[in-house]
Amino acid sequence: MAAMMNDDVNAGRENIIKGLCIYLNEDPADLVQEYTDVTEANTVSAIETTTVGIYVVKDTPSSDYSDLGIILEGVVVLQDIENGSYGIGAN
Repeated sequence: MAAMMNDDVNAGRENIIKGLCIYLNEDPADLVQEYTDVTEANTVSAIETTTVGIYVVKDTPSSDYSDLGIILEGVVVLQDIENGSYGIGAN
């Protein structure tokens, strides 16, 4: 029973974030942006053009993420999120 409630909460989080994307006229398919082996300047310029999204920075494509954060109106509002499910809203 607890697992079902957890799934419902995670699905609700995911739907709220996707709904926010649609409300702000962003494509939900572009919600998560992954940056691998790029310079900080390139990452910053891409983030500045994002209305709402989640960014993931990896050193290599196969490595775990080194940074995970949330972007609103081109500003990083949360960064260094340790647990990806909190940032993405799903397990």
